[in-house]
Amino acid sequence: MVLRLHKEADVRLPRKKMSLLFDCIVEEEADPDGRGTINVIFSDDRLLSSLNKQYRKIDRPTDVLSFNLDSTTDED
Repeated sequence: MVLRLHKEADVRLPRKKMSLLFDCIVEEEADPDGRGTINVIFSDDRLLSSLNKQYRKIDRPTDVLSFNLDSTTDED
């Protein structure tokens, strides 16, 4: 499994904590073959508001957006 961290905002990423979080996710959710990718994007309210509006039709920022691995959208 692969973890990709993306910084869209000027924040400090706590690498050790991110690594521990990733390990917990892999332990609970990983495909038995080790396939898959987790993308974590750190962003500002402007981008989160835009994504929230696009995917949830709610025009305001949110703390977290998550997407099911098995789901598809018209935007794909």
